[in-house]
Amino acid sequence: MNGREVPRRAGISSFGAGGANAHVVIEEYVPRPEANGRPQISVSPHHPAMIVLSARNEDTLREQASRPLAAIRERQLSDADLAGIAFTLQVGREAMEERLALLVGSLRELEDKLSEWINGREQNLDIFRGQVKRNKETMAVFEADEEIREAVVKWVRRGKHAKLLQLWVKGLFVDWTELYGEEKPGRISLPAYPFSGEPYWIPEIEGAAGGSSGAAAPENSAIHPLLHRNTSDLAGVRFSSVFTGKEFFLADHVVKGQPVLPGVAYLEMARAAVEQAGHAPATGRTTVRLKHVVWARPIAVEDRPVQVHIDLFAEESGEIAYEICSGQAGTGEEQVLHSQGSAVLSAAQPLPVLDMKAVLEECSRSVITPERIYDLYQAMGIHYGPAHRGIEKVLAGEDRVMARLSVPPQLRSREGHLRFTRV
Repeated sequence: MNGREVPRRAGISSFGAGGANAHVVIEEYVPRPEANGRPQISVSPHHPAMIVLSARNEDTLREQASRPLAAIRERQLSDADLAGIAFTLQVGREAMEERLALLVGSLRELEDKLSEWINGREQNLDIFRGQVKRNKETMAVFEADEEIREAVVKWVRRGKHAKLLQLWVKGLFVDWTELYGEEKPGRISLPAYPFSGEPYWIPEIEGAAGGSSGAAAPENSAIHPLLHRNTSDLAGVRFSSVFTGKEFFLADHVVKGQPVLPGVAYLEMARAAVEQAGHAPATGRTTVRLKHVVWARPIAVEDRPVQVHIDLFAEESGEIAYEICSGQAGTGEEQVLHSQGSAVLSAAQPLPVLDMKAVLEECSRSVITPERIYDLYQAMGIHYGPAHRGIEKVLAGEDRVMARLSVPPQLRSREGHLRFTRV
């Protein structure tokens, strides 16, 4: 315009058949010259930049660390870009479970420290590494304390960057924009999150419409009776289910008038979640052993369905921690913890063989009928319906009992899509 370069503009009109019309004018963003890849904030050993990186797991974190390293070398960035790199990673990326933070005074130092950490040499005091899950409770106390939040800003003003990064890698929330005041560095283009690229095709269902039989797909498309959907996201591995109370394991397990999820159901939920997450092959060559199991609070279904989630977390020890909670995520409803523990994967071992004749002789003192057992439970306020009455006979000895169990008739028609695990 008159020889002067102006931003590109465009108009968009929308005319609805019902008479609702709209028009919008858009204009391209033109950054200020001082924020266009050359931040005015200087970085030096006395005023270092805080580089923060995070990912869902350690392997992805290492790839996440290698990407800025490649961008620095390919795009020939300079020390003038360092403040922009730090600011972009601080405010332009989601803070995830596995975290890495660096204090650097130059671009060369950033390259050296990234290479050092990627190659497993973590001797530098200015390289900080942590996990959010291990420090959730401690960080919650920090974030709730207003004086500590104010102290965070003072640490940076006084040059105590290391103290801030030590807490950030453990899960402390930091509002990075508050650390810069009015003059903030400009964001620059950096590589995005290294997604795994795994394909997730919808499995073909035998008998679905268009199949060889022409029959409709089954109504119950749950991946497991206790795991209905895979609701995993960038935050972690999660499976979710909605229980109405009409399921056989709830309708026939009533405690003081309420359908209550049996304690063993939490164990099967954890085992199935580990298998579905791909940690344990379903071939039987790998076994899942549960340890440190805690039943914190029972799941009872009252007047409305209950949504239940199980989250899996990979531990540094190689174990897989799990937490089973209820509550609708994202609605403000409080998440209630019901059970937690750890799963250990190991090679399958042959089962011990018992001398059944000797066991029968030891358990020949008395016979306890199923009716007597279920009547005793009924007297305690625990009602077992037909689908939960799997005891046929109990033989008792002096210090040993043996029970004959079988799948109740009400469940035998379900064996095609229910898995009965032998323990």
